[in-house]
Amino acid sequence: MPTTPSNSQFAALGQFVNFAYDISENAVPGGNPPTVPAGFPPDYTLVAYIQATDDFWGGLYPEYYGFVA
Repeated sequence: MPTTPSNSQFAALGQFVNFAYDISENAVPGGNPPTVPAGFPPDYTLVAYIQATDDFWGGLYPEYYGFVA
């Protein structure tokens, strides 16, 4: 049976959501990679940034959607 994550594990995952918002503030799709926000855990590596053009809403330009760490 799977174990339930601890409160500190949930808090750490929530911090990654905050990092995604911080990165999106200076992300320019197709441009230079965004800067890594202060406090990003040193034991993680940013592997990729996720960007896409939102065809459903009629977007014309790529938008930043997140990252893979």
